[in-house]
Amino acid sequence: MSANWSVTYKRSFSRNIGILTEQEQDRLLKSTVAVAGLGGIGGATFLALVRMGVGRFHITDIDEFGIENLNRQMGSDHSSLGRPKIEVMAEEARKINPEVEIVLWPEGVNKDNVSEFLKGVDAVADCIDYFCLTPRELLLSQAEKDQIPICFVAPLAFSATLLAFEKGSMSYKEYFAIDDTMDSFEKLLRISIAIAPKGLHQKYMNFTKEQLVEMQTGPSIAASIYLGGGLLAAEILFSLTNRRKLFSAPFYSQFDLLRGRYARGKLLWGNKGPIQRIKIWKARKDYISEKEAFLSFIK
Repeated sequence: MSANWSVTYKRSFSRNIGILTEQEQDRLLKSTVAVAGLGGIGGATFLALVRMGVGRFHITDIDEFGIENLNRQMGSDHSSLGRPKIEVMAEEARKINPEVEIVLWPEGVNKDNVSEFLKGVDAVADCIDYFCLTPRELLLSQAEKDQIPICFVAPLAFSATLLAFEKGSMSYKEYFAIDDTMDSFEKLLRISIAIAPKGLHQKYMNFTKEQLVEMQTGPSIAASIYLGGGLLAAEILFSLTNRRKLFSAPFYSQFDLLRGRYARGKLLWGNKGPIQRIKIWKARKDYISEKEAFLSFIK
């Protein structure tokens, strides 16, 4: 047992040993993870990492819990409605491990704080809301600059996708084939196409572009949120402990619970590949009539 472990820590996380070594558990205790966004995937990922014994966190979220979150989000119940997610989730984490160190960033990720938010961080969980494009780009750019591994999961119907970027991997701009000359609509279109190249969920998902514009968000369900949170927490754990190499870009993964399928592939040229370019062209054609509506709520 490491001299850094309190009696409480040792007993709380003793069931991890045998899956993790004591050396790996010690590494988790000494690690700092940044979790940007504490909604569905973010909340599930954060609490999974707390339960696995990660010792320090930087967390951020600007939203409050609403009744629409009850179907899937950790920390969301009738007693937390109207309360800031960041405060509720910090409380939940400390109920699990009173010794956990958490720095709260209630103002969200912005150009003035992103460098400080990632200072001293060993891995990043990008769980920012899907349509919050500017904060996501700031986070991805800073993580790339600081050479910090950053992982991303998207819940899609009964599936979840996984992407990661790290030193030596394809960059996020290369993978998504985006640049600063593009507007938010074009960037989001290209990100949407590249997060799930196999599209395992598309054969049964029934959600129209009109519904997307009306709701200004996509549908989600608890099963895929918990699946995605597990995928993201595990990938970050593997990064922190060096258990294996990350499945980083140009590799992608998607698990689909309904179809019982797992797809992991390599998008060799990212979105610049011929098939991806056709998909982007088709998506642009299908959604161009809704461009102004999308631009009105992409942040």
